[in-house]
Amino acid sequence: MDHNHTFNMWLLSFRLQNTRKVKPARKAASKSRNPLKVLRDREDVKVEYSEVRTNVADKEVTRLKREHSKFCLGLLHLQVGK
Repeated sequence: MDHNHTFNMWLLSFRLQNTRKVKPARKAASKSRNPLKVLRDREDVKVEYSEVRTNVADKEVTRLKREHSKFCLGLLHLQVGK
């Protein structure tokens, strides 16, 4: 009887150590969806992308080149002046 009682206590402690808490099931699906997938699923969004050229990037590159040239000329004048 004593051996049986020891085994039962061991079995009980083993079960208590190895039990896991069960997560409750969610009632509703997650409300936040991936915005890209939402757009993909929409019918009113155009399938094709049409680029509108504004030449902003070209103008900015030209401005930066001009600014860099002025900076380099300023450094050249400083070196020549020494």
